[in-house]
Amino acid sequence: MRRGVALYPLTPTILPVVMHWGQLQPDYRLASLLAPSGFSVAGHDAGHMLHLPDTGIRVDDRIDSRPEAWDILLAVETAEDNEGICEERLELVRWALSHEKHVHYIGRSPDSVPDGLRELAGEYEGRVRITTLWTKREDLYPKEKLHRFRVPLVLVGGLIEEADVFAMLVKLYARLVQDGERPLVVTKQPIGGLLGFASIEPALCALSVDEAEKIERINVLLKDLETREQPSIILLEAPDAVMKYNNYLTNGFGIRTYMLAQAAEPDAFLCCIPSELGEMPFVEEISRDFSLRLGVGIDAVHVSNAVIDGVDSRQERKLYLTHTTLEDIDGRIRQQREAYPEGNCLFNGWTEDFEGLYHTLFMDAQEEAPPPQDGAAPDPQVWLLELLGSKFGVPEEMLAKDNWDLPLTGEFFGFSGMDLFYLLLEVEKRTGCSIPVEALSDYQFNSISTVLKTLETIPADIPASQVGDPV
Repeated sequence: MRRGVALYPLTPTILPVVMHWGQLQPDYRLASLLAPSGFSVAGHDAGHMLHLPDTGIRVDDRIDSRPEAWDILLAVETAEDNEGICEERLELVRWALSHEKHVHYIGRSPDSVPDGLRELAGEYEGRVRITTLWTKREDLYPKEKLHRFRVPLVLVGGLIEEADVFAMLVKLYARLVQDGERPLVVTKQPIGGLLGFASIEPALCALSVDEAEKIERINVLLKDLETREQPSIILLEAPDAVMKYNNYLTNGFGIRTYMLAQAAEPDAFLCCIPSELGEMPFVEEISRDFSLRLGVGIDAVHVSNAVIDGVDSRQERKLYLTHTTLEDIDGRIRQQREAYPEGNCLFNGWTEDFEGLYHTLFMDAQEEAPPPQDGAAPDPQVWLLELLGSKFGVPEEMLAKDNWDLPLTGEFFGFSGMDLFYLLLEVEKRTGCSIPVEALSDYQFNSISTVLKTLETIPADIPASQVGDPV
C-alpha cells in the first residue's frame, strides 16, 4: 500500500512530476500539494501555475489543511529555491515532526542539505530520511580513449534555463516507459532522485580537475551507468542553457552542455524555445551552429508558453518569465507550418502535439547507418564527404574531386579557423584516434586531400564497431 505524502514545494520544475505522479511514483500516494507562499496558486488546480489545462490536483493553502490524509512530508530542493522557500521548507519540516509525521528530504547533494535539517534528524531520530540526487564519486578515472555508447543518446535542452526542459524530459520518459522501453534519464533536478534518475554532477563538480578531465569523467560515469542499467535509450538533460542568450544574459555560454556533448555525442536533440523565438528561420540558423558545436542539430523543437518579461538588472541577471496560453502557442505554430511546411519541426509539447514531437525525435534518434559489408571499416573518403555536407553545410557540387586541393579556409569553402578546429574534433571522434601534431603543421590539414592523406596514417585495423572504445 502506497503511503500518503504531502509534497512541498510545488514549483514549475516539480509540476511535470506531479502531472505524471500515478504512473511514475510507485511508493508514495500524493495526498496534499503545497506551493510556496506568494505563488498565488493555493486553492487552484496545479496546472494554473503555468497556464496549463487542469490536472485534477488541487493545491492546498496550508500544511494543516488535511493532515489526516498523509503521514510523510516530502520536502524537495528545486531549481526555483530562494531564501524564502528554503526557510519555509524547514518550517514545514518542523511542523510535520512536531505533529508525529515523518519527513523524506530530497536534496541536490550532501553539501546542499541544510544544517538545520540535520539537527532535526538527530533530534527526531528515525523519522527523517535524507536522500540526494548525487554523491561524490572518487572512482571516475579517465581511460586512454573515450567510451562509445551502444544505445541512442537524446539531448533535451533549452535556449534559457526554464522548467519546460525538465517537463519534456519527464514526458518523454513516461511515454518511453509506456512503449515498453527502458530509458535511463540523466538530470540535474533533485526530484529526479525520487524517480530513479541519475546525474553527471559528480563529474562536473569535481574539485581540482581541469575541464578536459571533467569531460573524460562524464564519459566514464555515463558509460558506467549504461553498463549497469542496460537501458534501451538515454535521455540527457542539458546541464545549462545550451547557448548564450545575449551579451547581458550569457547563460554561462552553454559551456557545460558543450562538455556533455564532447563526452557523449548526442544522436538527437530536443530544443525548448521561448514562444517569441519559435520561428523556423531562427531554428534553422541555430541548428547549424549546434551541429558544429554539439555534434548534433535540432531534431525537434518544443515551443514553450514561457514569455521573457524582463531581465533582473542586479548581479544575478535572472530572467523574469510569464506564461501565455497554449492556444496562443498553437496559433503561432500553425502560422509557421503554413509559412514553412517543409522540414517544420515546431511542436507544442504540452498538448496532443506531443505525439508529433515524440515521433519526430525518436524516428531520427533510432535511425542506424547500414553496417559495413564483411566487417570492413567505412571508407574515409565516403564519410568525410558526408560529414562536410551534413555538419558543415558544404553543397554536394562543391565537394567535386576537382576542388579537393583547395584550402578549406580559402575563399571557395570559406571555413573559419573555428570551423577547421571543429572538423578536427569530428575526425578524431569518428576515428577514435588523436591526430598527430606533425600532421597539423604546414597546412597539412587544410584541404579535403590533405585530410584524407592524414587519415591514411591512422591504423586501419580497428574494427568499426570498436572505434573509440577504451583499450
